[in-house]
Amino acid sequence: MKSRLTVEERFIAAISERPASASIGLAVSGGSDSMALLYLAARHLAGSAKLVVLCFDHAIDGENSAAEFAFVENAAKRLGLPFFGRRADRPVRASRGISLEMAARAARRAFFASAARELRLDAIATAHQRDDVAETLLLRLLRGAGAAGLSGLRPFSPPVPPLPAIVRPLLDCGREELRSWLRRRRIRWMDDIANSNEAIPRCRVRLSLIPEIARIMGKPQDEIVASLAQSAAILRDEDEFLDSLLPNPVGETRIPSAKPETRRRNPNPDSRRRNPKPDTRIPFTNSPLPPALSRRMVRRWLLSAVGPNATGFDSVEALRNAHPGETVNLPGGAVVDIDADGIATVRRATTVAAPAVPLPIPGVVRWGSFSIATEIVSEVERRRETPNRWPSSCTLSLRAVRDAGGLSVRSRSVGETMAPFGLGGTKKLQDIFVDCRIPARLRGTYPVIAAPSRVAWLPGYRIDAAFAVAKGDKAVRITVEEVGHEE
Repeated sequence: MKSRLTVEERFIAAISERPASASIGLAVSGGSDSMALLYLAARHLAGSAKLVVLCFDHAIDGENSAAEFAFVENAAKRLGLPFFGRRADRPVRASRGISLEMAARAARRAFFASAARELRLDAIATAHQRDDVAETLLLRLLRGAGAAGLSGLRPFSPPVPPLPAIVRPLLDCGREELRSWLRRRRIRWMDDIANSNEAIPRCRVRLSLIPEIARIMGKPQDEIVASLAQSAAILRDEDEFLDSLLPNPVGETRIPSAKPETRRRNPNPDSRRRNPKPDTRIPFTNSPLPPALSRRMVRRWLLSAVGPNATGFDSVEALRNAHPGETVNLPGGAVVDIDADGIATVRRATTVAAPAVPLPIPGVVRWGSFSIATEIVSEVERRRETPNRWPSSCTLSLRAVRDAGGLSVRSRSVGETMAPFGLGGTKKLQDIFVDCRIPARLRGTYPVIAAPSRVAWLPGYRIDAAFAVAKGDKAVRITVEEVGHEE
């Protein structure tokens, strides 16, 4: 699908719809999209706004980021634009629970925040384009996102300190359109090596999934991309409409109850007015909204009171379905306490779980106040276990452990499930903790033995059925003992 407008006309239209900015940082990496942004901005914005070219060198091992950094700096000089660049002190790498892609994004956002502060930028322009919108929609669809997530990238994002406003003037342009525009003007770009790495989910969607959808549907790939982007635009409008139906501003609203018959009215409705930080306390209501608005209200409050890491579907549902007197643990160490009157208060966990630690086989590791030992054995552990009683031990199939990619000890995740051996089906860890009467204050630091993709064993409880020892299998015995915190 081709627009009747040229790339330049669409760029000008997108910029004219946004609030005027006196100073704009151009996020340029050297790839085709960002080089198109650079030259379009230099042509159409240089006379009305102060432009600064921003470039961050992630120094990722095996990539050509240093050459890209120098390439962007030279391009800025040729155009007579100021250049503000920074190189990472050490190579950006994946870490426990954080992919390389997410680590690079976090480092980039920190650089943009620093640049905005030092240069007093009103906005940062990024080169996201239509193919990015389509890829984002598919990635979030596979994660089970709602309209807010599926609508994805937006033409304009208001300031969220420490970042200024973000403008994306190329969302209506396709990747190949932008490259054709660059070729006609003999403007060079550098391809990022990482863009061909199908170990990265976005690259798999771009290089394999979208071409396969186009093949199955018998349509050109750019038509598939345009249709996906159109769906995202429709969802974006619907998402904004649903947001407009939310009744009150954050901090003055009430969390809708999913089970109103279990709630008690707050006997002191004026209590929240005395709270110096109203965005960290919120009461429940006895009049539930439709789920679509209820989830939005809870998500909006979590975004304000905790941050984006706490706004996933499982976190929202855990809070919507909580009862007075319960505690809900959220990602990142935040905790929501709900008192007997239904007032929810956010706090930081007083006891923070240790980071995930790989389990060597055989070997011994420390994790928080626990010692975890592993050994290879031929017999199966048969004794009955008791939750939160130490030491606790089990045996898992060595073959299953190796096939699953090894084990680590870590804390639980919101909404996490396992398939308890001998019971059939799956069960949420949250429900297991409740059934086993493990105090809420201990749940965030309770050791969980897990493979990369699933829980293998909850000490004191059952193992996951996928790790049961079959006849003739070698086994891994795991023993967890509470030894206290190291000084």
